[in-house]
Amino acid sequence: MVAVIVGQCRAFYTSRMSVTAESIHHEHQATVKAVRYARARALHLGTLLLEVRQELGAGEWERWLAQECPIPASAAKRYAEVAEHLKQAA
Repeated sequence: MVAVIVGQCRAFYTSRMSVTAESIHHEHQATVKAVRYARARALHLGTLLLEVRQELGAGEWERWLAQECPIPASAAKRYAEVAEHLKQAA
């Protein structure tokens, strides 16, 4: 009787670990996909910001950011830096 209960406990534990491993794998794959998507979006956003900065010049770009762009200037600068860095690394 004890052996049957122990066997059932092992089966439950093994089954539970299998489900957990599948969930972990699924979440990992979803995270990798989300990071790739976020990286692509950040690169695109940074590229747009760099285009505007090149057209306006650095001083005018900062004024434009303050008046027209709905994101903080510090974030815009980081996006532009990321785009510059990724383009150099490519």
